[in-house]
Amino acid sequence: MDLLDLTTIPNELITRIFAWIHPVKVFKFRRLSKHLNNLLISSHFAVLNLETLDPAAKGLPKAPTPPIDAYWESGDDDDDDGYDRPISSSDRIFMTAPPKFQLVYANRYLKECCEIRWSLEKSALPSHYGVQYHIPVALCVALKDSIDELMLEGVTGSIPPEIGILHLLQHLDLHKNNLKGGIPSVQFLMNSGTLFPCNMRI
Repeated sequence: MDLLDLTTIPNELITRIFAWIHPVKVFKFRRLSKHLNNLLISSHFAVLNLETLDPAAKGLPKAPTPPIDAYWESGDDDDDDGYDRPISSSDRIFMTAPPKFQLVYANRYLKECCEIRWSLEKSALPSHYGVQYHIPVALCVALKDSIDELMLEGVTGSIPPEIGILHLLQHLDLHKNNLKGGIPSVQFLMNSGTLFPCNMRI
């Protein structure tokens, strides 16, 4: 029996079939072929996947309101209409997803966050044990007009230069990480905020 040739099936049909698979599982199929990999890492698939599974998919937040495990910011600033975002299982998937999926997810679920404090070392999904997390460029792009506090624990790699576009950022805490390279020039250093010490591995 001959193996099925995916190139003989319309791309849109393949995309819609795989869109029903939860993100925590669907990206494993990227290994099957280059053709399928290109479909699964596209922005079109990301939009279709999230729209198909939301809100039916367990663990995926419901747009446009904040996810169930986020809570509205209760600070003293009456003008602050953003919210503090604790990490969810969906956010962990976001941290390891392809870049285009990350951008779609961030614009859909994280865009209005004013504070993010994520510890990726705690309460990890069983499937994420041993996974290396990096600071997503999509996080910087989506939050450039909203976030003023960013704390990440358990990330590796380098700090992306795009962190410099977070022009409202006043507090950046990256000291519990295994980072390498230098610290990009960032606009928030010109503000009155505080830069916490980073543990850099050079």
